[in-house]
This record gives sequence, structure tokens and C-alpha cells, in this order.
Amino acid sequence: MAYPPHPRWGCSVEARALVSDLERADLNPALEHAGIQALQKISRLSSESYTLVQTDLGKEINITILQAAFLLARGPRTIHHLANPPVLKSCIRLMKTVEGLPPTEITPFSHEYGYLCFKLFIVVLNVCLLERWDKLEEVLTLCKDKELAVHVYISDMVAFIVGKQFEALKSGEGCDWVLGWSASANGRRQPTLLPLSDISTLFNLIWDDRKKFLLSQAPFTRKVTGLSGLMFVFSRYIAHERKKNLEWKLLQGKLYEIALRYALVADARQRRATVDVIDANKCTGDWYNTPKHIDTEDSRLILGAYIQTLTRDEEIHETLHPPVLLRLVALSVNDSTQELLPEVVRWTIEYGWRMFLSLDDEEDNFEMFIKFFMSAFSYLLSPPLHPPVRLIPLTQTKVIEVMRKKGLLDWIARALIQLRPGTTYAESEANGDVHESLILFGKSLTEVVPQRELERCFGQYVPEWWKVHRYFASIPAGRSSDHRDHYEHCGHAWLKVAELLGLEPAIDEYASENYYNGEAARSSGARFGCTGCIHTWYCDDRCKRMDWRLVHPHIHSHDESAPALRDLLSGFGHGF
Repeated sequence: MAYPPHPRWGCSVEARALVSDLERADLNPALEHAGIQALQKISRLSSESYTLVQTDLGKEINITILQAAFLLARGPRTIHHLANPPVLKSCIRLMKTVEGLPPTEITPFSHEYGYLCFKLFIVVLNVCLLERWDKLEEVLTLCKDKELAVHVYISDMVAFIVGKQFEALKSGEGCDWVLGWSASANGRRQPTLLPLSDISTLFNLIWDDRKKFLLSQAPFTRKVTGLSGLMFVFSRYIAHERKKNLEWKLLQGKLYEIALRYALVADARQRRATVDVIDANKCTGDWYNTPKHIDTEDSRLILGAYIQTLTRDEEIHETLHPPVLLRLVALSVNDSTQELLPEVVRWTIEYGWRMFLSLDDEEDNFEMFIKFFMSAFSYLLSPPLHPPVRLIPLTQTKVIEVMRKKGLLDWIARALIQLRPGTTYAESEANGDVHESLILFGKSLTEVVPQRELERCFGQYVPEWWKVHRYFASIPAGRSSDHRDHYEHCGHAWLKVAELLGLEPAIDEYASENYYNGEAARSSGARFGCTGCIHTWYCDDRCKRMDWRLVHPHIHSHDESAPALRDLLSGFGHGF
């Protein structure tokens, strides 16, 4: 339902005009003076009592004042005015004035006022961080583009340095000195940038209003300044709470979701830094068992954001970010939004192909990507929700049709074919993890789509499946035992996927027909090969008679020493 603009809070976040803040603005003296005065008014609220801000003083700060202050962020000559830490506290207090007011549709992120307070907070935070990192002047020197606002460059530099801060943390270095929470390497201590209590307040405001928070950040363009600096501050806040707060894991789970929500709509630079925050605050256990959407509208927004990002952001196809984003997407599908799932699957496979084709199978991350991608795909299909979301037949059909049309089985085949034999124990274990992830995908698919439907959809793939099967059957000949083991395991994984997709009867039938036809046999494998065996065996002591091919139409009349497909599959369990 659309509401007219509120006399104090302005228009709703859905209805606000997406006026770009990207253009540079070299303010004339009058506008600069108005901006400085506005900033001073806002700054003074930090030293006043919270009650006065809530009742009287806060009312003096209107949308026009907030806009005037933010204008200072668009020019290189005026950006220095925003290096004003008290403004941070004031912006949080002003956002707090919006909280919980009637009508219930008004929240800190639902209307223009709260959004402007937050936007001003972010640009001031970014300027203060860069000033303390001694990078502000460097950014201004680099601002040679006369078209873009300065806060864009500042936001990008903050994202870059946040990534460096997480690298420093991994090597044991400290980074909290920039927030004034510890001394720097030279022993100097900065004043506290923002008290932990204020960070906690903002954290809770965002969490309680996370649906509108995502909506406010989701125009899918760079019309909003980057939040990686804030995500860094939140991550360090959680690290401090871990030392004293028994409920720090609950806070960590909230940050994990907030960061995932933002990563869905952030641009490439901001998303890279935000994924560092996500990795530093990984959750386990119960977090993955509960839905993450507030309501159906929120579910639709999350799924739509994922689709939009993969559709419009070419750079994301060169990263490992989509599988990370699926952690939130998979837990945000409900009965009313499952019609979006086929499109989610479509773009996930599209990403998988692009990333796959860009990788060199000689690179160390090839096996890691295959496992990471397929595990995320399995999670998307069958997340551990209680109760689970049941896909209706129409959704089931669309999902598997997308898989067929986008060549997912070809993707799996190619992954197995390009998998290199391990030369060390660790490499062999990594290959085993890949096999397991592919089989897990098959199992996950059978949990949401009946096997008869899978057989109907993928049955026409059997001739192609057979070629790959024969490839693995013929490769081991003349190789070392390690190579033979490697290709056996690849072949076994390929067989297991076929079984899970319900293709075993069609494969048996195809194999029988294939081996009645000499030309077909020559085109697909060994002339006298056994279709039920992983290896290519000619008529010797393991293949003693050909009655199954020449006399009896069934594979299973073949010598018992050459196991049929189902026997081989049922006996295959090593490493899985």
C-alpha cells in the first residue's frame, strides 16, 4: 500500500526518487556554508541528553538539513568537513527517534529521513576511517575524474583497506587502533571513534529493520555509498563482545545475516570486503535450520536481489561470491515465492559455467571450486529447514528443465573429466571431496523431485552419459595403479549420479540395444565390452561368453564375475 509523504519523515523508501549522489558537486560558498551549518547542528546533538534529542532537539533536524550536510561529500574541497566523529553518534540518535513510531509502517529504514541519517553516518564514518588510516589525502589526489562524487572514491578505498585489515588479522596483527579501542603499532592511541554502546544501538536498529535495510540498499546501481566500513566496524564489535558477552554467538549470527543481505546488493568492491566479514563470522548449527526471510515480500526481495545481481554484475562471475550468497537465498524460499526458484537455478548454473570455463584445471583452486559450487547447489535444492519447503509439481518440473537446458549434466561430466589424478594424499582427498559433492547433489535433487520425474527429464541424456561412462572405462588401461584408482572413482561417481537420477533402467536398455548393434558398439566403446562394468573388458577370463549380446537381450545374463550396473553401484561406498 502506498502512503503519501510523511510531514516529518518524508516519502517511503519504496517511493523515494532515486536521485543519484554520484555526480561531483563543487559547492559555491553559499551551499558550502549551509552544509557546514547543517553539520554543526547535527554534531551538537551528540553532547545532548538522549531524551532531549527524542523530544525537542531532534525535531530541529529536518530532511533539508540532512541533505545540505550530505552535499559536502560530493566535492574534494568540502569533504574534509565530514571528518567529524560526533556526527556519528548524532546520526544514530536521530535514527533512533524514528524507531517504533505509529503507524507501524514507519521504521528507521522505511522512510527518507532515517535513510538520509544513515547515509550521512556512512559517509562520515568512511571519511573518519580514511583520515585515521592516513589515506584521505591520497584519495583526494586520485580524484581526477570530474564526473564522480568524492565519496565514491572514498567508499572504494575503504573497501580496499578493509580487505587489507582482514589479511592483517589473519597474520596476527591488530587493527582496532583505528577505532580507538587499542594502541597502534607505534604506541599511539586514537580517541574512540564511536563507543561500543552506540555501535550496539545501530546494530540493533539494522537487525530489527533488516527487511527495509535491504530494500533501502537495493536500487541495483551505485547510487548508495558503500557499507564495507560499517561491516568492518560491526565485525570488530562482535570480536570484542566475544570476550565478555555470553550471547556473542547470537550477535554473530545476526551480523552474518546482515552482511549476507548487504552482499546481495553491493557492488563488486564492496562485496569483496563484505565477504571477508562473512568469512570472519561464519555460523554453524542452528543458524542453517531456520528461515531468514521476515515475510513473503522479504523472501521475494532476497531472491530477486540474487537474480538481479547475477544478471547485471559481470564481475561476480569471476568470483566465488554466488555460492556464498546462496547460504541466505536457500533459507529464504517459501511456498509463495518458490516460482522464483527456477530462475535462481538458471543463473546459478550460468555462473557455474562461466566460472568453470575461466578456470585452468592446472590451478590449485579447480577442485575447490567444483566442490564449493556443487555443495552450494545441493544446499539450495535441499536446505536443512524444519519444516522443509515442499516444491509443487510445476516448480519441480521447471527446476529440472532448467538444469537440462543449461547442460548441468554436461557440467558434471566435464568436471569429472578435467579432474586430475592426485599426486599427494591431500590431492587425492580433495578429489574424493569433489566426488562426494557431486553425489550429494544427486541425493539433494531426489529429495525435492520424484525420481520418475528425473528419469523423464534426463532420460534423453543417456547416449551422452554412456560416452562419458565409456571414457572412464577405457582410460585406466596401461596406467599406474594410482591413475586407475582415480578414474575408477570418477567413473563410480558418474554411475552414482545416474542411479540417483533414476537413469539405471534406461542405461541398461540402451546398453543392451547398443551391443546388439556392432556399429553402435564401435562408436561408443569396446566391441565386446561389458556395460555393467566400470572397466573395458574383452572376452577373456572375465568375459567368458557373449550370450547376453548375441542370444539373450538382458545384460544380467552376463557372467556373474562382471557385475551389473546396480550391483556395482550398491557395492560402491568407499569415500562417500
